[in-house]
Amino acid sequence: MEHALDVVTQTCDQGQLVSDIRKEMDQTMASIQKSRNRSERKGFYQQLKDLKKEFREREGRVVNELLEETPVILSTLNG
Repeated sequence: MEHALDVVTQTCDQGQLVSDIRKEMDQTMASIQKSRNRSERKGFYQQLKDLKKEFREREGRVVNELLEETPVILSTLNG
């Protein structure tokens, strides 16, 4: 299990940045739910949109880097 892609992406240095962004996204969602002010909510939604974009980019980059560095890749069929 320690060599699974999910585990490796979470334990590498770049993966830590991705999980930090994920935590920030969760905090922003909590702030949206707590907010009563419409303009404040709009700002939080914009911030969440930016975080999601950065999350997707960094996560994709981490996966690509790991797959390029790995000499052997094994997979199974899962349906």
